[in-house]
Amino acid sequence: MKRISVLLLTLVAILCFVSCSTQGAGVVDESAPSGMKLASGQGAYFKMYVPQDWVIDASTATPCAYVSELDRTNISAIRVATAAADAAAYWQEYADEFSKSFTNYTIVTDGENATLSGNDAKKYVYTASLTGVEYKYCSVVCVRDGSAYILTYTSSPDLYDKNYESFTSVCNNFMIKTGSVEK
Repeated sequence: MKRISVLLLTLVAILCFVSCSTQGAGVVDESAPSGMKLASGQGAYFKMYVPQDWVIDASTATPCAYVSELDRTNISAIRVATAAADAAAYWQEYADEFSKSFTNYTIVTDGENATLSGNDAKKYVYTASLTGVEYKYCSVVCVRDGSAYILTYTSSPDLYDKNYESFTSVCNNFMIKTGSVEK
């Protein structure tokens, strides 16, 4: 099960960065923060808002959006079941398997405190190569009610800083749903 979760997360990052398409559009959400649109579907366990001018990729199984056809910097979100007590425990449990999915895997920031939907979270920044291409990632991980919520920002190293503020905004406006209540 661990390996499947790690492979699924890796697959999402690969699919979003390498094969994002222009299909799909954000679902209209009147509560969307100013300048943002909903990128997650109504059935998702969370609401992920992205900048209004980003392209939402409807061809992936998980919410994903990217900057433009010329800049494939993207943000994806995933929820997986876990028995981990918190984000640090989740990351530690999967770190070795996760790192094996990449080449040239290097941790830049290892578990900086963060929040996601008002919950304690951890931020991990790392660089790695996929299919021979180098990327820089930032994953924010939150564990709540037996689930890990992971937002991953993927960019080429030269565009990482340019779009990082948008990722911060997505994290700040991310909402985990619990039943019919958003937290």
